[in-house]
Amino acid sequence: MTKVLRRRIVISVIGGVLLAWGSIFIHQTKPMVPQLAAGYPVPYLYDAQGVSVENSLGVEDYFYGWSFLFDVMVWAAMVSAVVEIVENKIRAH
Repeated sequence: MTKVLRRRIVISVIGGVLLAWGSIFIHQTKPMVPQLAAGYPVPYLYDAQGVSVENSLGVEDYFYGWSFLFDVMVWAAMVSAVVEIVENKIRAH
């Protein structure tokens, strides 16, 4: 088997796995209708329409862990930046 053929097979297999993996996430995407959501800068809690109490967020609603983790990282970075700025101001005086 030549290197070119082997490379094409590997690329085809990787492409097929990525496409199959991507289709799983497409079916788990957030609904495209306007709805109540919580979280900033990225919403991570969405109202489950028809399942939970309408226009109210609670434990029965959709929770997206990766979005929540991203929010936590953004807020932690902002707090770290503010702490660093304050410490530098204190050291300067």
